[in-house]
Amino acid sequence: RKVWLCGFSQGAIISHAILLRYPQLIEGAACLSGRFVDSIFTKSKRSRVKSKHLFISHGTVDQVISYKDGGARIKKYYQETDAKVCFHKYHMGHEIIPECQVDLKEWFNKVN
Repeated sequence: RKVWLCGFSQGAIISHAILLRYPQLIEGAACLSGRFVDSIFTKSKRSRVKSKHLFISHGTVDQVISYKDGGARIKKYYQETDAKVCFHKYHMGHEIIPECQVDLKEWFNKVN
């Protein structure tokens, strides 16, 4: 049985935490508009996410979690791993626009 996580904002942060600490429990995750939390990312071994599928999205005009503090830092972190990352940035605030929903659905259909 395959288990996938999907979270927005705080849910994205929790999804990253589970993926990085307990990768054996899940196939992958979709993390939308999450924040880079140092205690989650710096205490985890990057090698643990090898071959895990990950969809990351963030809005470039997010007024709650800035793109710089969220999407950009998270993208950079995972670029230094062997995770299979699909990254999207959108001209949006702290929300999920229809274009993101379509991209997420297409990604999930490909990897599942």
